[in-house]
Amino acid sequence: MSAPNVTGHTFMRSIGCLLLLLVVAGLWTGTAVARSYQFDAIQARFPDVAIDKAQTESARMQGECLVGLKALNFRGNQAAFDPVAEWSNFRTVSLLEQFSPCEVLAMMEVAHERLKTPEGAADAPGSEAGRAE
Repeated sequence: MSAPNVTGHTFMRSIGCLLLLLVVAGLWTGTAVARSYQFDAIQARFPDVAIDKAQTESARMQGECLVGLKALNFRGNQAAFDPVAEWSNFRTVSLLEQFSPCEVLAMMEVAHERLKTPEGAADAPGSEAGRAE
């Protein structure tokens, strides 16, 4: 009896299947690990100290406000210098040390709106109109 003849094609197909299996297993493992560090999964692992539904909703809202701040500070033409956006970005960081993200978002939306309009800029402290009063 002679040994079975394994051709190069069969060998390459076997290697390809093995590599595909390893990639799929790696993706599945990576997804499973990533899911274990999501908020809901962590809270499920620590039920004795988990925060209640109202606190969870409040925290999620604060996260949405952080996204809103990022969108507010980085909208528009990134190629051109925008002094209001530059000021807003700097100011946002210092305000987040004192206030919640949603409070800061409300403040910065008003500031952006007022500073972008000629009337708002004219009423700002330090402007010619502001000094005349």
